[in-house]
Amino acid sequence: KMKGTPDICINAPEHVMKGEKIKVSTQINTDKPNDNIYVGWFVPSYIEEHLLNRQLKMKRVSGNSMFEFEIQFDDNIPAQGYYFTVFTIQNLGISLNRHFISIEGESK
Repeated sequence: KMKGTPDICINAPEHVMKGEKIKVSTQINTDKPNDNIYVGWFVPSYIEEHLLNRQLKMKRVSGNSMFEFEIQFDDNIPAQGYYFTVFTIQNLGISLNRHFISIEGESK
């Protein structure tokens, strides 16, 4: 996190079953809520081929607000630990937060 950029607090499960949608709720907090804030999320390139929904490259949001999205992988993703990253850009400053998740078992 660069100095003066938003804080990102991610609320998402740490363990999911294969095929389960991952519901993510992200709180974006800043001391400059009236400035433009852009938020996005991505997964590492080595699991992009298993992603069923598109990654959000950027969306404008209000400061001190909640940002929600879902992640879903296909049934061919190996059961193991992964991560996704949420980032913000405000006044050319970047902040990011990475959330680790374990995909377990077989599809529902």
